[in-house]
Amino acid sequence: MGIQQITFGGNALTYQVSGSGSQTLVFIHGGGLDHQMWEAQAQYFNKHYRVVSYDLRGHGQSTHKNNEGLDMDDLLAILHTIGVENFTLIGCSLGSIIALDLALAYPQKVNKLALVSPGLVGFQERNHEYLEVLAEYIGYIEKQNTQQAKMILKKLTFYGPHRWQVNNLVTDFYVEQCLSQFLESGQFARIPQLKEFEPLKRISSIQCPLLLVYGKLDYGYIHENVEKIEMLVPQAETIELDQVAHLPNMEQPEEFNSVLAAFIA
Repeated sequence: MGIQQITFGGNALTYQVSGSGSQTLVFIHGGGLDHQMWEAQAQYFNKHYRVVSYDLRGHGQSTHKNNEGLDMDDLLAILHTIGVENFTLIGCSLGSIIALDLALAYPQKVNKLALVSPGLVGFQERNHEYLEVLAEYIGYIEKQNTQQAKMILKKLTFYGPHRWQVNNLVTDFYVEQCLSQFLESGQFARIPQLKEFEPLKRISSIQCPLLLVYGKLDYGYIHENVEKIEMLVPQAETIELDQVAHLPNMEQPEEFNSVLAAFIA
């Protein structure tokens, strides 16, 4: 099907569907990026599965004229359009927050759940490291210093706290371009619309298989998020990947794909 677009909730939502099969894999990208962050996964998995990815409201080619509806409802509208009722759900960072929100609200729809570099609202906001980085980012935004704001965002969304550059120039260029567009669009202040802003109260109710994937070089608050989820969802499978930070699927696509394929199978 390629790139498609629907109008829902006052916004134009862009999505991509490829491959076919009895199972559908749905990917939700991280904040400031777009559906193309999953390109290596789409090419790998669409040989055996139907693969769906989309641009979140205010990201990529999806518009943000209205922010009243829940983020999960955007995705559900896309899935309804293409006739998908049950699926495996994979979310990264901000995408993992939305994925968890949907899995808690509609457990009957989610066959398996994979949270990559998981965000955890209601918990990570109590982490001093996260708050310090966030305050620095907001400070640059208030000063209209978009270049410095972008560098902070780049560390949060890609580099992690220990690096200022990486060897993967293609991914680096992609992240740079996405974040530039994201900051120029003025969408950086949009707060995701969630049904559950304290998911820890209900996360233990998750019954479907759960995979947690994170990079060893990512921020400590991500590591703490993983540990907290592990504690509350004992059946969760956890994979730490070396030499990567916040985007393991882009920095080590072959290893990531292998991990995800084993989980799905």
